[in-house]
Amino acid sequence: MRCPSLKDLPPPPPGKTGWPWTEESPQVPNLTPSGDPWPRISIVTPSYNQGNFLEETIRSTLLQGYPDLEYIVIDGGSTDSSVQIIQKYGKWISYWVSHADRGQSDAINRGFSRCTGKVVAWLNSDDMYYSGILEYVGQKYLDSKSPTRFWMISSIDWIDVESGTKYVGMQEYWNSLDDWVSGKASFNQQGTFWGRAIIDNAGPLREDMHFGFDTEYVTRLIYLGYQFACANDIVGACYRQHAECKWKKGLMPFQYEWLHIRIHYLRAGGEKRKSVTRQLAHKLAFFELRFSQESRKPKMERLRWIAKAYIHAPWALTWDRVFWGSLARILLPGFQKWRDGD
Repeated sequence: MRCPSLKDLPPPPPGKTGWPWTEESPQVPNLTPSGDPWPRISIVTPSYNQGNFLEETIRSTLLQGYPDLEYIVIDGGSTDSSVQIIQKYGKWISYWVSHADRGQSDAINRGFSRCTGKVVAWLNSDDMYYSGILEYVGQKYLDSKSPTRFWMISSIDWIDVESGTKYVGMQEYWNSLDDWVSGKASFNQQGTFWGRAIIDNAGPLREDMHFGFDTEYVTRLIYLGYQFACANDIVGACYRQHAECKWKKGLMPFQYEWLHIRIHYLRAGGEKRKSVTRQLAHKLAFFELRFSQESRKPKMERLRWIAKAYIHAPWALTWDRVFWGSLARILLPGFQKWRDGD
């Protein structure tokens, strides 16, 4: 599908101006300057109850002026205005659906399974692209010496919606597996684009992860020998931080999954130092002990967290007072009151 122009789309809501409300990217010619067709670019937007941002996300994708866009929206059964917004732009969306799913990674995987483009990316429903990024990506893909290994990450804007704080996040060249297992590395997901061949070879996102699945995926690609190019001559997208962002509700679930990722790839071929792996496993067990003390959870679930902690670090927990105290709080009624002297 050729991207629609501004006059094709529904008018913006009252008071909305600038990109992508009253501004658009120039229409890119059907053929490149060398006379070749542009590569199809497939974008997947996973969405769930992000009606405050979704329309801007959709317009920022559709108004790229790109000659061959495939746009897929996978909504998780939103109960806000999201479905109405998707329907409003349904004419220009290649495929969309709205029903309950197993989380963000499941939604992205289902979207990827429908992609037919040579270049693939996902854009979350509270983020947006900037003008001209798809033309830039298409040209970089055509210029690539190895299109089957094409992987590009651009600079992005980081914007805090509540405070108005804004800064540019430049992408650093983290292409060593040791960078990722050490915890130093990070990537600009909103500015990331892959050749479809990489997606086909690496397999789907991990659906058992709900917080660190994107970091796991990039670490997996580095482990498989893929390298990304840093496109820091363009700010391609915007990452919007707001009160409903996952990480603003608490970092512990992210930190827990990141530890799992580091330990897995340490053992798989990163820094093969047992002492480092043991230290990380001890940290992992600490998080599991913390999760076991959430009283709203059923007793059996809390005991499963205790068991996970012991399995990950038996050498550290066998004589650990925190471990045995955590277990006693679950198994012995009144233990906490006795300990507090009540």
